[in-house]
Amino acid sequence: ATLALFASVPCGLGIAGFSKDSLEFLFSGRTDEIMVSFRVLSVLGIAFIPLAVITPLFSVFQALGRPLAPIVITILGCVIKIIINLLLVSIPSLNIVGAGISTLICYVVMAIASLILLRKSCGKGHILNKQTMGILLSSILCVEGAYLLNSLLSNCLSMQISLIISILFIIAFSILISVISAFS
Repeated sequence: ATLALFASVPCGLGIAGFSKDSLEFLFSGRTDEIMVSFRVLSVLGIAFIPLAVITPLFSVFQALGRPLAPIVITILGCVIKIIINLLLVSIPSLNIVGAGISTLICYVVMAIASLILLRKSCGKGHILNKQTMGILLSSILCVEGAYLLNSLLSNCLSMQISLIISILFIIAFSILISVISAFS
């Protein structure tokens, strides 16, 4: 699960932080659609993080001889998603963003349930260790730095070029942090 965080945290935060810019880059001229969808994409970018944790944990449960665990956890997540989706989508101020929020909550609950079950299956251990916290902190700093870089560059370069440079910054910084973490 820690290895999945190396890629998913910067990727998810990058999608969340640059959702509007990315959609404008990909679909310029479709302003109405962008205004509706960028908030949902921001929430789903964050939802990518717990999803990336769940995926390898489900394989671990298979290896531990607990093939029903992923099924039960997925059913739990689906029930929660349906209930929250029905509640949030009906709120006019949230509307479609409510579907993204329900997806995020679903994945967070599934990740927490998976981590709890893994801890019970394998004995005591630290779920949030120093390495995990380092990944989270460095990813947040990385995306914040890229956002600041994008803000500065957009004053003198086109939106497309500043966005590409900022995304390349996220990728380079993430690789650097991964290499440093791997050898420390």
